[in-house]
Amino acid sequence: MIIGLYLSLLVLGCFKEEDLHKQTDCCPPTEKEEVKLESPVEIIWKQAIEDTTRRSSMGTPLLIGDGVFVPSNETTFLVKHKMLDKKTGALRWEWLDPLDRLVSDTGDGVRNYLDQYILMITNSDRGITVLNTQGEVVWRAHLDRNQNQYSSNSFNLLGDTVYYVHKNSYNRSTKSHLIRFTIDNWQEIDTLFTLEWQYPYFVVFTPPAVWKNGVGDEILIFQDRKFGQRHSERVEYLAYNATQKQLLWKQDSLHEMPRQLPLHSTLSIPKVKGDLAYIMSGLSVLCFHIPTGALIWESELDNKSDALWSSTLEMVDGKVIVMSQIGTSYGFDEKTGKRIWRTTGKTFIKCKSSAAYRDGVLYYTCEQELRAISTTNGEILWSIPSPAHPYGKMYNGLVMDPETGYLYLSDGRFIMCLKVKK
Repeated sequence: MIIGLYLSLLVLGCFKEEDLHKQTDCCPPTEKEEVKLESPVEIIWKQAIEDTTRRSSMGTPLLIGDGVFVPSNETTFLVKHKMLDKKTGALRWEWLDPLDRLVSDTGDGVRNYLDQYILMITNSDRGITVLNTQGEVVWRAHLDRNQNQYSSNSFNLLGDTVYYVHKNSYNRSTKSHLIRFTIDNWQEIDTLFTLEWQYPYFVVFTPPAVWKNGVGDEILIFQDRKFGQRHSERVEYLAYNATQKQLLWKQDSLHEMPRQLPLHSTLSIPKVKGDLAYIMSGLSVLCFHIPTGALIWESELDNKSDALWSSTLEMVDGKVIVMSQIGTSYGFDEKTGKRIWRTTGKTFIKCKSSAAYRDGVLYYTCEQELRAISTTNGEILWSIPSPAHPYGKMYNGLVMDPETGYLYLSDGRFIMCLKVKK
C-alpha cells in the first residue's frame, strides 16, 4: 500500500495544479493526442463531380481567360465537360456529346486557342470539335481516314495550325495519317504523311513537335510506334519537312547509329529547344540534332520497372526531368544527358502527369499523391494525398496559373484549386 501511494504521488507530481491538461516530459501524449502536420497546400475552392460513385476521371484542366475548362475522360458515364470560374470554382456551363470520349488523359486531346476557343478530340465525329468560351459548338472537323472504323486520335496546336494524328488502333486493314489544317480554314485538310500496316507491325504515330529551319520551313518531329506479334516492338524517330512535304530523316530502333536505339516508345510529344529534340522512349531519354538526325545523347533508366510509357518530360533549370510509372524521378543534364539525380518515391505509383514549375519546384501527381520536388537535387519536398478527398486519385495531371501560382487539378471526385503555402 505504501508503494502504491508513492507511485500515485509521483504521477500527480507531473502536473501543476494550474495546468493539469498540459503535456509534460514524464507523461507522453497518447496516439489520439498526436499532432498532425500542417498541409503544404490550401484549398481555395473545390467543385464536386456529379457521379463520384464511379470515380470519374477528369482530364488535365485547361486555363482559358478567366475560366478553367475541365474535360471529362468518362463521358460514357455521362460526366460532362465543365467550364468553371477560375477564381471561385462556380460552374459556368457544361457540355456533353453522348458519343464523345476523350482519347488522352495527359492533355493531348484538348487545346486552348487565343483564349477564345477550345479544341478537343471527339470520337463521335472521328475528328475535332471547337467550342467557344460560352460552350457553343463553333464547328466540327470530320477527319476520319479509316472509313468510320474505331480509331484513337491526338493532336498538337502550333500557332493557328493543327497537326492531327489519326492512328489505326492496331487494325491491320487501316493506315495511320498525319494531317494538317488551319483554324480559319479547317475544310482544307492536308494529309502530309501516311504509313500502312507493315508486317508484322501495326503503325501508330505520336503527335509532332515543330522546329523551323533557317529558311522558315516547318520541321515536324515525331515517333512511329510499331507493335508486332508476341509483344515485339520497334520504333522509328522521324523528322518531316511539312513545308516541302518530304521526309527529312528517319532513325530506326533496329539499326545501329552507332549503337542500337531503344526498342520501346511512349506516346509523348517531343520537346524542342534550339535545334535539339528531346524524346522519351519507354526506358530511356534521347536527344536528337534536328537538322541531321544525329543522336546527341541517350540516357537509360535503371530497370524495366522505371518505364515511361505515359509519363511527361519537363525541361527546367537546364535539366530534362522525367517521372516513371513507379514514382521514380530522374534529372538529366540537357546538354550531355548525364544523370544529375534520381529520386525514389513509393513503389508502383504511376506518374503520368503533366507538371507545373515555379521557383525551383516541380509539381505533379502520381495517382494518390500530389508531389513537389526540388529541381536542383530531386529532393521530394512534400508528398500528400488529395486535399479534397482521402481516396481521390489524381491520374491526369495539373496546370498552374502563371500569375497566382495556383494549381488546378482533379482527383476523380472533386475539381479543385490549390494555393501552395510558402
